[in-house]
Amino acid sequence: MRGISLIEAVVTLGVVMLLISGLVVGMTSSLQNAQASKARGVAVQSAQAALEIIREERDSNWTTFASRDVTGTGTNYCMDGTGQLTVVNESCLRIVTFTKNLIDPGQMDVVVTVSWVEGNTIKNVTLKTKYTQWK
Repeated sequence: MRGISLIEAVVTLGVVMLLISGLVVGMTSSLQNAQASKARGVAVQSAQAALEIIREERDSNWTTFASRDVTGTGTNYCMDGTGQLTVVNESCLRIVTFTKNLIDPGQMDVVVTVSWVEGNTIKNVTLKTKYTQWK
């Protein structure tokens, strides 16, 4: 028996196609994970930058900083790209929540939540910290 029969050629071609399909699926998944990781990293950096801006405000004027929580149960603000705090709206991607410590007026809890869209899903990253009146 010499040569390759038609059945052997079709089976070999099928196996090769399965291997190539597996490689393509693996590479696609890897690229999606890399993009998701990059987006999360950018969101974490944005949240950290917001906390630094808030820390600067705390350092410059505690009275203004402490007045951010007008309700005593948590007040939300939208922080734009320049670091300005405004009223929260539905297009806000970086929300900062200030919550006074009702027992110790020298403390303020701050939560920064950064949102982004990944595919059809809204993703969030949240950083929390406690600021104190240390000056």
